[in-house]
Amino acid sequence: MQPARRWQRRAPAGGGGWREHWQQRLHDWVAEPVFQRDLFEGGFAILQRALEPSDVDALLLELPGFLEGGTVRMEEQSKGNGGYDYLRQLPLQLSSLKEVAYEMFLPTASELLEQHGLEVTACGRVMCNELDVRERRRELPPTLEDFEALCERKGQARPSSLFLWYQEGGENRAHRDIYGEVSYPLQMLLLLSQPGQDFTGGRFFTLVDGRKHEAQMSRGDLLVFRTSCKHGCTVVRRGRNPTTQRMVVGLQFAKRALRRERLARRSL
Repeated sequence: MQPARRWQRRAPAGGGGWREHWQQRLHDWVAEPVFQRDLFEGGFAILQRALEPSDVDALLLELPGFLEGGTVRMEEQSKGNGGYDYLRQLPLQLSSLKEVAYEMFLPTASELLEQHGLEVTACGRVMCNELDVRERRRELPPTLEDFEALCERKGQARPSSLFLWYQEGGENRAHRDIYGEVSYPLQMLLLLSQPGQDFTGGRFFTLVDGRKHEAQMSRGDLLVFRTSCKHGCTVVRRGRNPTTQRMVVGLQFAKRALRRERLARRSL
């Protein structure tokens, strides 16, 4: 896939600075024709160096303080081999990213909504009536706050963004992340480890029209993908770093339902 343009200026640390940073980065990215082409053909698109190395370092120091503290082992759910924990809230740079991304992705998400609904219902899940394209004419709530309010009206009130890690031999089998009736056609992940150094293998992939598409990413890259596509992570192998580990933040727009974890994060 054709890489997006690299960004050289480091993001400012303040709240308004992060929002301005993401508005500039995402506006240029989403405006490129390759963005939609990659999403439709392979199920994902990549923004290179969304975060600079120093910003990733700072984020890794912050993240442990934002975890819910309920580590889930993927092997217990027959999903692969690795672990994850939900984030009770997001650090400032990620909360700003999520708010801006929701609005920037809105035209593309609205265009994908009909296909998204068909694919979600085809795998046995129910689509929220308020997002039914036959009634809403491809309308989505205009802001993340409005979308989260819709989630809460439908009983989905728990945060859904999560921190995932895979050691040597770890993998994530193909699945979809559908947390309830309300789902957004796109979701994101941010890679926090360096392929070739911290690990080898461990590529994010999608399954689209019977074909497997693997992403080539570097530390700090942001990937957006279609929620209705099955996706996963190939087997992680040892890198040059003796403490092999692949670490990722997954950013979902839809919240989780207030029910048991095993049911809320069901593989499809």
